[in-house]
Amino acid sequence: MKGDIQVLKSYRRKILANSIPKFIRPIEFQTESQKTYYDIIGEDKSQIVLCHGMAGTGKTFISLQKAIEDIVKRGSPYSKLCVINPTVDVGKEDALGFLPGTLMDKITLYNESAIWILNQIIGKAHTKKFIEDGKIEFRVINHMRGLNLDHMYIILDEAQNISPLQVKTLLTRIHDNTKLIIQGDLSQCDKYGPHYIKSGFYDIWERLKEVEGVRYMQFTREDCVRSGIVSRILQTYNYNGDSIELK
Repeated sequence: MKGDIQVLKSYRRKILANSIPKFIRPIEFQTESQKTYYDIIGEDKSQIVLCHGMAGTGKTFISLQKAIEDIVKRGSPYSKLCVINPTVDVGKEDALGFLPGTLMDKITLYNESAIWILNQIIGKAHTKKFIEDGKIEFRVINHMRGLNLDHMYIILDEAQNISPLQVKTLLTRIHDNTKLIIQGDLSQCDKYGPHYIKSGFYDIWERLKEVEGVRYMQFTREDCVRSGIVSRILQTYNYNGDSIELK
C-alpha cells in the first residue's frame, strides 16, 4: 500500500513538472515542419539548435513558444529567456548608435516582433510582468562581452546579419545549463548581401556539423504560412533559400 502511494506521488510530481500553465496559449502547428522544429528544440541533447528558413515559416513563434513552456516548468534548469537580435536595418549596416533614446529603448525597438509574439503566447500582462521580473530579457549582439549566460534559454534571431566574431563571442559564453537557439535566413542577409558565406550564421552552420549537442533544422518555401497574398508576393522575389548550400 505504502509503495503504491509513493508511486502515485512520483507520477503526480512528473505530471506537475511537465504540465504547461493555463496562461500559455496551447500551440497549434500549421505545418509538419513546425512540429519537427518544436520537438528538436525540446530534446535534452539539443543544447544548440541551428534553424534556417524563410520569413513566414514560423521559426520565431515556435522557438519562443517552446522557450516559454520550458522556463516556467517546475524544476526547470533555465532561470530566464534571453532574446537577442542584430542591430541591422534592412539593407544597412549596424544602426543602434543612430537611434534616439536610452540603450534599453533601442534594444526594445529591435525586439518588437518578439514582444508581439510573446503577447500572443502568454498575453500582454504576463509578458510585461516577466520582463519586469527579469524572467524575459532582450539584448543586442553588440553587447555580449563579459556576460554570464548560465541557466539561460537564449534565442538569437535574424542571425544571417551577425559576423563570425559576434557568434563566436556568444558561443564562448554559454554553459552546460544553457539552451541556445540560433535562427536566420541567408536570403535576407542585409549586412553581407549575396556574399552570405561571410555571415556568422553560415560560418557556424558549416563549422558545428560534427559537434555533439548541436541539432539542425531547415525549413523550405513550402513551409511558409503567411497569408495567401503575402506568400505569393514572397515567391515573386525569387527566394533562393532552398538553393543555398546548407547541408
